Amino acid sequence: MTRARAAIGLLVAVQWMTSAEAARADWHDPADVIHGTAHTLEQGQWMIGVFTPVVYGINDSLMVITHPVLWVLLTPNGGLRWRIVESERVTFAVQADGARSFLATETGELRDPRPTGRIATSTLTTFDLGARVLLTVQVGYQHDFLPAEDHLTFSGGVGWVIQPNHLLSLQGGSSWAFNARAVGQTTAMLLYTRAWDTLHLSVGVAYGNFPIALTSSAPLLVPVWPVVDVWWRF
Repeated sequence: MTRARAAIGLLVAVQWMTSAEAARADWHDPADVIHGTAHTLEQGQWMIGVFTPVVYGINDSLMVITHPVLWVLLTPNGGLRWRIVESERVTFAVQADGARSFLATETGELRDPRPTGRIATSTLTTFDLGARVLLTVQVGYQHDFLPAEDHLTFSGGVGWVIQPNHLLSLQGGSSWAFNARAVGQTTAMLLYTRAWDTLHLSVGVAYGNFPIALTSSAPLLVPVWPVVDVWWRF
């Protein structure tokens, strides 16, 4: 794995971690908690951050998601989330996304130009448990390219809006590889987010084997990683 490929792996992991808690500054309504839930942005709204992906509300029920840094690393990516059902206590949405890397890989002195990528689809169901607590369950399917593999993906998260500008969350997920018949990487993240108007600061800690390339040899796998992100919603 090259440094660039390892960097993409880490960036995708950080993207997942930080995107779990992107939300509005005024969390008076728990439905304002967007990522990591079945909720969507309002029409015309933007979400932009250092690690948080760019998100735009096409309308009140449909939003588009992409990560510009991955494009710079020759990895086109994008996704859509469509909120289908919204009631007082339950919100249901479907999401589809994909990414493909055109960076070459290296094994010793050999160079492998094959691109890698994935396509995925999932359902998200968010339950408003009252007392400003949200429970979200996500189940989906993911297909990887080169090497080819099919996964059943599953994750869950709990978000607690402590006050309108304080948010605490715990989220985790894993997958099942059909061909390998094995459980994939399991990740978990505890995050606190503080909001000031449109500006947000997220800090926390994540668990999972995140690859860090220090040399041209196999990357170092770091099981615990701090999370810090600054992002805006407007």
